[in-house]
Amino acid sequence: MTDIGKFWRKLATIVYFIGDETLRKGEDGTISFRDLTVSQTQMLRTIYVMTLDYPEGVSLKSLAERMCITPASASGMVDLLVRRSFLERRQSDEDRRAVKIRLSDNMRSRSDAFEMACAERLMRLTGKLSPEEQQMFERIVCKMHDVIGEI
Repeated sequence: MTDIGKFWRKLATIVYFIGDETLRKGEDGTISFRDLTVSQTQMLRTIYVMTLDYPEGVSLKSLAERMCITPASASGMVDLLVRRSFLERRQSDEDRRAVKIRLSDNMRSRSDAFEMACAERLMRLTGKLSPEEQQMFERIVCKMHDVIGEI
């Protein structure tokens, strides 16, 4: 393999081009998250991904575990994001004592728009590859994604 440091910088540049640059620029006028900290943005992204599997919302404990932070830190950040209308807390349908955290409807719309903008940027990038390279890229990314679950 090539110099791992150089490879990592190239990979980080690609990820930045696809995602972070879209966040910063707010290309469609509705998805700019400039007023959020990195940790807050990370929490919103984490909840967005987690609620793809659990649309009713996620528990504070599972959110804290996924983000590798304490439940107290997660709770404080959730409180702030609820006050700013990025998140909402809802009582669980299964257990009335439990509270589920999910994106607000407005934030869900903004996140969906962000995901579409990222997909468009990725298509622009992969459009420069041959069909064979596109297939190879997709296989490699899928394999790396599967490996993440094993680590």
